[in-house]
Amino acid sequence: MELYNIKERNEQVSFAQAIKQGLGRQQGLFFPMTLPEFALTEDRRVAGNGFRRTQRAHPVGLYR
Repeated sequence: MELYNIKERNEQVSFAQAIKQGLGRQQGLFFPMTLPEFALTEDRRVAGNGFRRTQRAHPVGLYR
């Protein structure tokens, strides 16, 4: 995956290099050159595996 520095578009690095380097020149963040496209059927399949309702969790000690 190729990434570019959002502050300096001419700085392009691999994913591995971005991990090692952290930030780009001028403290710019690295962003993917292209984003994958998801079909509507994939979105529905992923949404179908979402969270199920269970008992609500209460922060410990907040209401005592």
